[in-house]
Amino acid sequence: NESDIEAIASYGFNSVRIPINSRILIEDEPGITFIEKGFEIIDRCIDWCEKRNLYVFLDLHGAVGGQTGTHIDDSINNIPRLFIDEDCYTKTLALWQEIARRYRDRWIVGGYDLLNEPLSGDHKKYTDRLSKFYDDCIAAIREIDGKHMIILEGTDGSSNPAVFTKCFDENSVI
Repeated sequence: NESDIEAIASYGFNSVRIPINSRILIEDEPGITFIEKGFEIIDRCIDWCEKRNLYVFLDLHGAVGGQTGTHIDDSINNIPRLFIDEDCYTKTLALWQEIARRYRDRWIVGGYDLLNEPLSGDHKKYTDRLSKFYDDCIAAIREIDGKHMIILEGTDGSSNPAVFTKCFDENSVI
């Protein structure tokens, strides 16, 4: 709530990372339907941060279908469906485009963290799909927003940099 943001600012921090679960922003049904009430929650938090000059980093903590294959992102049966189900993949790309569309002009938004801690354990076999996702997602975002920083994470709780065999975007951070 707003008092939490006020406290963070009073402690001298300069930014807030907002973890987002796709379930609050996009319907789990055929087609692509965004959930306005979910975006209103994010808008409210961004407004609170802007009021206190705290930069915001939007972190997709739970992609459609899950990106880790573990319990932290709602992966069903510990399967990272983002990388094996085309509907999950397409919806997640559409979600990032919608996020970029909505926040491209918000100066207080510092960047977009595309996926929180993707692929753990035995699921590293999908690292090539993660690389493709980063390419596709960055291209989708850059169609709309060319200025916000892109944040990329490696596998295994962001500790394994094997996916970083190239520069995915000039305005990115690992």
